[in-house]
Amino acid sequence: MLSGLRAGKLHAALTIRPTVREMRGLKFETIRCHPVGIICSNSSPLARQPAVRPSLVAMSELVVYRAREFPEYHQWVSKILRVSESRLMIIQECADVLSVIAAVESGRGPAVVGEFITAVAGDRVRFVPFVSEAHFLEVGLLYRQGRVGENVRKLVAVCLASKQPT
Repeated sequence: MLSGLRAGKLHAALTIRPTVREMRGLKFETIRCHPVGIICSNSSPLARQPAVRPSLVAMSELVVYRAREFPEYHQWVSKILRVSESRLMIIQECADVLSVIAAVESGRGPAVVGEFITAVAGDRVRFVPFVSEAHFLEVGLLYRQGRVGENVRKLVAVCLASKQPT
């Protein structure tokens, strides 16, 4: 996606905020900030909690996205849970969001995610936010700085008009 934007093959993308290093030559406009927590099966004891501590989740066997497809995900999870990547206890790696939801729903373990996953998961799993230190994922519009066409300007304007109040 980033290379597509830089090469001009892609004009804009709806995505989570890239790292500062990845943003070279690109602009990111935040549209929404989503709480971060876990999804767990509805039968999990964690599903009855109003919130959960990252330290408790760090001791759990986790369902995660495959590092090959989502290399930054493991780093992000280890940062939130405050454990090294090598200490993450991974029970299952999944190729996509539907696989993560299915693995969690079947009781394999929780997954660390943004709340926006509930739009796809529905009531198949329970989202439980983290309690300590507010963790958020910024979702927004990423586009090239400078040579922006009229359609991208209109898209940015619409996205900013629908921006979530802070």
